[in-house]
Amino acid sequence: MGRPKKKPEFDSEKILDEILKNVVEAYEDLDTSQRPGGKIAYGALKELTDGLGLKPSKVKKLLMTANVRFNKEIYCNDNSREILRLYKEGNRIVPKL
Repeated sequence: MGRPKKKPEFDSEKILDEILKNVVEAYEDLDTSQRPGGKIAYGALKELTDGLGLKPSKVKKLLMTANVRFNKEIYCNDNSREILRLYKEGNRIVPKL
């Protein structure tokens, strides 16, 4: 019998989904001219990061994660397309031991 959890209601998957939904909503609320071709203009990225309180690299990473998590192309660049393609082929991230 193990030790009881300090926060049994804590669900990291649920929290991640909530964060991703908020970032995706904020991204999709941008004017389409600020996200040409699924990418994101620098000024729009600054506006988005200021509104969310996150760094630009983190916002891009969360958008790429949302692509995989929701299995659709939300944010597009060469890296995100490659990541989504590899994920659909069955590749997974395996930590090095």
